[in-house]
Amino acid sequence: MAPQVRMVDGRLVIDDSSLSVSEPTQGRADMSEVVLEQTGCGSNVYSKKHKRCQRWSPEETLRFYEGVKKFGTDFQLIALWMGDRRNDRRHIRNKFKKEEKRFPIRVAEALSRRLPIESEDWDTIHGTLGQLSAPPPAADPDGA
Repeated sequence: MAPQVRMVDGRLVIDDSSLSVSEPTQGRADMSEVVLEQTGCGSNVYSKKHKRCQRWSPEETLRFYEGVKKFGTDFQLIALWMGDRRNDRRHIRNKFKKEEKRFPIRVAEALSRRLPIESEDWDTIHGTLGQLSAPPPAADPDGA
């Protein structure tokens, strides 16, 4: 609700009746008896549940830096190359962010001193992709 303006003799004048607000008393009594029920269905219900990852071992951290040297910031390739429990791009990205904050010089060196990608690296990635996209094993027809 804002003050209303009107034209009087070619001039803009604020309408005095628009400066005060009157509350309707009729519907007010009904609103005081309304009770809103809490359903427990907040926005957190719809958020994606992330699994908590174990701490990175020193060996895994060294392998992570080797992956950064080979693949740069392609976190999906690093995740596939690392395999095991680290085959999630999100884990690799979070590790990169954490290392970048704690050890920016080490991360910058890893990105600037790139290593060549060997054929074994591609075999590892393709093997991981094969495991991820392989159909589940068929059920035993004997029921055993």
